Amino acid sequence: MKTKTCSRCGKTKGLTEFSSSLKWITRISWCKECRRKDARSKYADESRSQRQARRSRHNIDLCAQRARRVNQSCRRRGIVGELTGDDVRSAFEAYRSQCWICGDPATEIDHFRPANKEAGGKNRKDNIRPICRACNHKREHSWHGATVATQEADLLRQLKALFTLPSPECSCSALDGGTK
Repeated sequence: MKTKTCSRCGKTKGLTEFSSSLKWITRISWCKECRRKDARSKYADESRSQRQARRSRHNIDLCAQRARRVNQSCRRRGIVGELTGDDVRSAFEAYRSQCWICGDPATEIDHFRPANKEAGGKNRKDNIRPICRACNHKREHSWHGATVATQEADLLRQLKALFTLPSPECSCSALDGGTK
């Protein structure tokens, strides 16, 4: 078995106790235990308000990143409008960071009226909603009106409910062969 010595604690350990990830290239000679201790000590003396401020800064950065990504994509396609990080943040807050279709945690931005030349959707804050990746990929990106878009969302919601596995404590007679 090959071994390696941790440059932080000085212990000789097996190679499985060291990370092989390139993102840790600066600390590649530290064992996993030393890296864990280092990561915990970084925020150990942080108060609750400091932790909330750090997390909110992180969320602000994510919203600004999402806005930049959407703006780039729309500019490439010749779509009118420009989003800011505040626009994205307000949309996520309005829907409590949940997908507007199914209610799962939202990870992407959806243009309610699709932002393409055929549908005529704009890249503006009144046209965006948070959406999960699964619903965004299932949603049709053509525009047939607001009622059709809402019906489409309802159908996606029903499909997701149909294909969601029942919880283990479910006592449905169809699942257990009708013995209950």
